[in-house]
Amino acid sequence: MSPENRQLVPGKSSAEIRTDRSDAERELFRRIDDYMVSEKAWRRKELSLDMLAEHFNTNRTYVSNAINRAGNMTFAAYVNMYRIREAVEIISQDNNVLLKQLADTVGFTSPTLFTKAFSSETGVTPTQYKKALSSVKEQ
Repeated sequence: MSPENRQLVPGKSSAEIRTDRSDAERELFRRIDDYMVSEKAWRRKELSLDMLAEHFNTNRTYVSNAINRAGNMTFAAYVNMYRIREAVEIISQDNNVLLKQLADTVGFTSPTLFTKAFSSETGVTPTQYKKALSSVKEQ
């Protein structure tokens, strides 16, 4: 039997196995995303792949693969996406919020990391965003 025709799992082709894995990854990602939203888990500074893996009774590789493949982003980008979304909401409601306080509220360990992630996600620094928002509100 040629290697192409050999079935690793009886009754399933390699394409079917990949589809099953993709479905499982999408389902795990959906569960992770539901958890992130319902628990606002991104606010936890100690949030990690290991924490999520423990919560979902799986391992960090499965969690990472689910986020990478089903979410099309890295774990850090995924968490930062939620953190920056919330930061934008907070700034929109309170333009006088201090950046250090804002960074802490949304789960960053330092204002420097927050500023870097904010700039990466939005294309401007938090200070520039606040100034632009003030200009718009004044008009």
